[in-house]
Amino acid sequence: MVAFAVMAVVAVFGPSFRHRRFRRRFDALAQELGQQPPAGRGWPVLFPISGDGRAFEIRHDFRSRGKRSSYRGPTGYLLLIATRLAGTKWQMHQVDLTRLEGRLARLLTRTRLTGDSDFDARCVVVEDGVPVRDGWLDAATRQEVARFLSMAPAPGIVWIREGELLCIAQDPWAGVDGPFIRALLGRQAALAAALERTADGSPK
Repeated sequence: MVAFAVMAVVAVFGPSFRHRRFRRRFDALAQELGQQPPAGRGWPVLFPISGDGRAFEIRHDFRSRGKRSSYRGPTGYLLLIATRLAGTKWQMHQVDLTRLEGRLARLLTRTRLTGDSDFDARCVVVEDGVPVRDGWLDAATRQEVARFLSMAPAPGIVWIREGELLCIAQDPWAGVDGPFIRALLGRQAALAAALERTADGSPK
């Protein structure tokens, strides 16, 4: 009877406790970065920050997959580091960049991705929807993608969506603190610059 009562309490109040715990972590992260914790309790919450002269937003959101939901990305309590890509070229494209490790790496070892064997052993790139212009993933851009994914929080998920470059940290945000975010912003700024260059068709 006691065990049943405990389980009932956890079922009712557990989500609320987790919500507050991650919100406290997010607010503490804002303070570590010298920013004011955002007001409001809805989803998402965010605060602006700059890194290497580039504007970013740090966002906290909750995502789940319902029966009628079209969402197919990471779920749970997410931390997203976002920067808008210059121009309009990236607004029509959707790309997933993922670090290869563990089981995922073993499943994809026989898959030819870009033809760059070193890059393909470490990263997978999936274009969904309108293809990006030929040559966008040149050697210099592949190098920036690999560098950024090697640093991104596990499991290493980066998206390009609606003209934004997003790095996604999943629950429990392991190893993510103020100094880590500051260092990550520099690498993400370098990747964003590389993507802007090749999307515009600039010389390689």
